[in-house]
Amino acid sequence: MDRGTTPAAVSGALAALVGGALWLLAWAGLGPFAWWPGAVLLGLAAVAVGAGLVDRGAAPLRLVVGVCLAVLCVALLAVVGGLAGAGGSEAVDGVVGAVAAVLGALLLAREVRRRRRDDSSGGDPEPPTQGRGRPNRAARPAPGRRRTGGAHAG
Repeated sequence: MDRGTTPAAVSGALAALVGGALWLLAWAGLGPFAWWPGAVLLGLAAVAVGAGLVDRGAAPLRLVVGVCLAVLCVALLAVVGGLAGAGGSEAVDGVVGAVAAVLGALLLAREVRRRRRDDSSGGDPEPPTQGRGRPNRAARPAPGRRRTGGAHAG
């Protein structure tokens, strides 16, 4: 049941890969010159992941969930002693950067494999199945005939 990956998720994975690599470089000795751009990219990656958690909904809901996930990640890093740019440990940031880079690389590799598989099949990708998404009008039961599933369901 591979639905593919949205462009936002792919760009989030790329941001995680580059941001995590920058945090690794900051841990290795480049300092704030690599830490701050890495922090911005990792924040964008967290927003993209959070927005991807909302399956259906308006864009403002996706934005709110994405920003909330990014704030949660910053709070967790502050609790465990990370955020070297704000006086925390560079080692914690390096480990977080390594994990983010690996996860971003895995997602990008999966997307490249999926696209190669779709391109090599020669045909158009499968059309979406009828069971996904919101059903059309004909598939809905009549308004007075809906089954609610409670104790009185017949």
